[in-house]
Amino acid sequence: MLEDWLHNRSVIADIEKRIKHPFDGQPFSSEKTMQTTLRKQIEQLEKGLTIADGGTEQYDVDITAYDRSGSIVIIELKVLRARPYVIRQIASYMAEASHRWTKTIRGIVVAWEFPYEVKDAARRMPNLQLVQYRDRNRLRFQRVV
Repeated sequence: MLEDWLHNRSVIADIEKRIKHPFDGQPFSSEKTMQTTLRKQIEQLEKGLTIADGGTEQYDVDITAYDRSGSIVIIELKVLRARPYVIRQIASYMAEASHRWTKTIRGIVVAWEFPYEVKDAARRMPNLQLVQYRDRNRLRFQRVV
């Protein structure tokens, strides 16, 4: 009986962990490593994305890409938790980009974790997506907002 109780408790703990963090894996050790890896596998983030910035940061934007419809996609990377200031940061980059290009501008923030405040603010920006990554070795993504 005690064995069953302990086993059930272990199963419940595992389920709770997976609800909180649906992916297993390790975060990147630095934003530079994250950026280099993502640039090589940009289509893992979204089908049809291509690098538009020649392979280097421009105007403090981590990655600038084109989507399959030709829109400009500003990508901001956060190794671990995206803090609330990231909304101001990506909005500023998107506004700056709108002065350089006449195309539609979209933003994507990629992070290990997004607090409620960030998710709530992002829901009010129609051209912004929040994407959670897991497993630096196999790059898996899940859209949060």
